[in-house]
Amino acid sequence: TQLPAGYDPRVRPWYLLGLDLTSGEIGYSDIYPYINTGENVISLSVKVQDPAGKLAGVLSIVLDVDHLIQWNDQDWIGTEGYTFVTAGDKYLIHPDKSLINQTIQDPEILSASLSDLKATFDQSIAGDTLVFNSRPNQRTGWVVWAVGVKSDLMKPFWLQIRSSLLASLLILFVMMFFIAFFSKYMTRELKHLAGVARAVSRGDYSARVNVPSGTEISELAETFNQMVAQVQQKTAELQNALEILDQAYTRDALTGLPNRNAIRTLSSAEADGSEERKQRAVIFLNIDDFRLINDAL
Repeated sequence: TQLPAGYDPRVRPWYLLGLDLTSGEIGYSDIYPYINTGENVISLSVKVQDPAGKLAGVLSIVLDVDHLIQWNDQDWIGTEGYTFVTAGDKYLIHPDKSLINQTIQDPEILSASLSDLKATFDQSIAGDTLVFNSRPNQRTGWVVWAVGVKSDLMKPFWLQIRSSLLASLLILFVMMFFIAFFSKYMTRELKHLAGVARAVSRGDYSARVNVPSGTEISELAETFNQMVAQVQQKTAELQNALEILDQAYTRDALTGLPNRNAIRTLSSAEADGSEERKQRAVIFLNIDDFRLINDAL
């Protein structure tokens, strides 16, 4: 690529960045226009020294911001969520290109972007809840964000629960059909089968059909037991997934203590009468040098 006349690399942002680096340190520049195209780029710079420690030059790699944005656009949370990256008080990468290199106006995002700690919070927008989660990168100083729409994130779980309930109802319908059809030929085994089907319909997935092998309904009972076991396993997996999601939403990721989402949920429950009103207290503990402990984890 032919460089413009009078081009002096020693005055370019990537070179000036490299001069301030220590040996072996990698520097990450702010966004600046590329000398040939004017496109927004980011440089990764390394100072190069000779064996005597004298400056030999600066090595730099240029990253096209537009390519980073295209890569970021492929990373979605659910069907409606998205990711973005902040650097200091500015947006570095964002699906909304009008925000690129603009000052962050949202106070919660700005506070987390300027911190070197992980952050999780939610915001109510247009009748739904957006869940924000940030992870700072100590090497670059950038903060990577994941944003999910709560109703969108919950859709797969509710669909699985509904499928499990429909499967249970289908199993119950099939079994009741066979019970009605063979009732005049089978008495004891069918009564037992009907009792197990009723137990399953009430949510007791541990119930099983026990009939002697070689009878008219032994194969049917075995198939029924296998289907109930599968429904039991899927229901347990869904319940566990819901508990993990609720834990992430209402508990602090570091300490495991209830966060403000849990307090809001409890306050709402007390307000609408679904939770008994009790005297409660919030305790604030300040630990000296806790940041050093937190960073070491």
